Amino acid sequence: MSLVLVIPAHNEENGIAQTLMSVASQTVSPDRIIVICDNCTDGTAELAHEAHGVEVWETENNTEKKGGALNQAWDRLYKELGPEDYLATMDADTELDQHFFEYALETFKLKKNAGGVCATFASEPQETPLGLAQQIEYARFCRAVGRKKGSAKCLAGAAVVYSARVLKQIYAKRGFLYAPVLVEDYELTLAIRHEGYKVVAPKRCRATTEIMPSLRGLWHQRRRWYEGTIQELRRYGWSKHTRRDIGAQVFTLLTLSLRVLFIVTLLLTFFLVGTLSLPFWALLPLVIFSTVRAVEAWRLGWKYSVLAAFMFEELYLVLLEIIFVVSLTHAYLGRKDIGWVHITQNAEQETVLETT
Repeated sequence: MSLVLVIPAHNEENGIAQTLMSVASQTVSPDRIIVICDNCTDGTAELAHEAHGVEVWETENNTEKKGGALNQAWDRLYKELGPEDYLATMDADTELDQHFFEYALETFKLKKNAGGVCATFASEPQETPLGLAQQIEYARFCRAVGRKKGSAKCLAGAAVVYSARVLKQIYAKRGFLYAPVLVEDYELTLAIRHEGYKVVAPKRCRATTEIMPSLRGLWHQRRRWYEGTIQELRRYGWSKHTRRDIGAQVFTLLTLSLRVLFIVTLLLTFFLVGTLSLPFWALLPLVIFSTVRAVEAWRLGWKYSVLAAFMFEELYLVLLEIIFVVSLTHAYLGRKDIGWVHITQNAEQETVLETT
């Protein structure tokens, strides 16, 4: 059994050294560490060369960004990896907990049907209001995954370990590993799930990743995530492997609708009656909701818990809902290359990513 780590990097000279240091500190070290530099114009390759035991590869004529870089690495590694081996990938701006690979490999032993294991993430500290809101969001997400005993919807590509046997199975059926889509990690996750394998995010497999420092960056990131997810769910269609994800999209729309209905009701009451008077019991749901938010943020510290209790991130959640609606509208109305099509996967024919 061997573990090969591939780190795609595009102009990551500011973070690649810290990323490689977190890899070097692992209790279980990868057998090979490969940084694949994709159209870099800075000192990423030179810094990677300086790290002990790190191989540096360069992409050739890659136009498909991260997914294309990983595909080129896979093409070189495909024949070398055996069915008992593992392929790990991580972003060049991510730092791993020192036990990440140890716990990930243990998870594969405990869960025989696991196709991939990814990290649960904490965010780097950032004292701006936007940064605090994202940190609370990440903490709440980790708590939710923990309640589901590590069951994940997506193998977040920031830090993930795959079974080489599963990847080979997918590659043999469709002729490619990463599809040229907005959310290549999520698309590969759907492919793994459609082959009957589980995807897991154990609570103790931890990593730290960067968060968006600006509103513009957050908008761009979430537009890509949301719109890409909607596109892939449309391509794959309704099945037992996607119904939970589609349900989550519907639930988001329902939550947004209820929020709008609540605000409209308050405004109509005020303008028609001239005052707002609520009985004490009507505030109980708000108290319960506020308490849950505070508990979910507790692992970050008391300051974050207090902010969450006072509904600090509500405006942030409203912003995310706005981005979701924009992404949903664009996915259905603004992209002519999206239609109600599927990725066909069977043993008789090669899988083709179809669009209309």
